[in-house]
Amino acid sequence: SQRTISRMSFGSMSWVTRNLKNLLTTAMVGLIMLIGLPTFFYVTTQYTKQLVDDRGEILYSLANTAATVIAENLRERKREVELLAETSLYTRAPLDSPDFQQSLDRLQASYPYYSWIGLVDLEGVVKVATGGLLVGQSVAQQPWFRQSSAGTYIGDVHNAKLLAKLLPARPDGLPIRLLDFSTQIKDAVGNPRAVLGIHAYWEWSSELIRVVTPKGAQDEAIEFFIVNQDNTIIFPST
Repeated sequence: SQRTISRMSFGSMSWVTRNLKNLLTTAMVGLIMLIGLPTFFYVTTQYTKQLVDDRGEILYSLANTAATVIAENLRERKREVELLAETSLYTRAPLDSPDFQQSLDRLQASYPYYSWIGLVDLEGVVKVATGGLLVGQSVAQQPWFRQSSAGTYIGDVHNAKLLAKLLPARPDGLPIRLLDFSTQIKDAVGNPRAVLGIHAYWEWSSELIRVVTPKGAQDEAIEFFIVNQDNTIIFPST
């Protein structure tokens, strides 16, 4: 009878111990669920946010690089126009000098995206130009001519007008788009004597963007867009 009681007591204690273990196990699982799930979601959220932030920084860096390269190219073109206008040929020689044609042709040959370069008198009549295009015609109403007296002019990207039917058509059939540069030419004592105008194909922007675009950009769905001050997309061309 005492042995029976002992076996019953031992069996009861075993039952209590097993149930206590089960209870503790259940409690630990519940505790892990309570603590672990919010932690998991927090870590996941933070990781996702970090990925977005990192990608944003990469895209910002790419956009900044592209803007810097384009701005530097514009400065180079601007400086090129200014330096040419300050040479003795442009400040002293008669506007009908044959040396101007050679000078303009050399400049066009130095940069493949120059579509047209012209020397214009103060009345707005083209005196000399690459390819002989527009010679004898008036460009007095063109913004690049009218605003050249205020300093070196860099215009907005626009569809070709006077040159639209004179320049070679684009292979893709899209309108020819140009970017204008101009500066007033002054004589040795500072009096205005002519205007130097340059049109550059806007396609040069595609080449610059290609240079700064990283490998695998298409797989990462990275695209570059350039907009003007009116928020109109000017790159890529449409």
